[in-house]
Amino acid sequence: MAVATSPEPEPTTALDLRRPFTRADAVRAGISPRVLRTSRFRRIFRGVYVLREQPGLPRRLAEDWRPFFPGRP
Repeated sequence: MAVATSPEPEPTTALDLRRPFTRADAVRAGISPRVLRTSRFRRIFRGVYVLREQPGLPRRLAEDWRPFFPGRP
């Protein structure tokens, strides 16, 4: 018996995987939460992800953290 699966949602926005992104951004871009839990991605804060293999990641995180923590200096 074949299992019916729902089709993957069509991406509604482009997502720059070279920068940290939120779970909501990923879902809007067509990446399912299940895929975010694979070894391809790494969760760096609650609801914030990056590609696991990311050259220069510490510097990029230092530059890009502000959108995820509004109101902080």
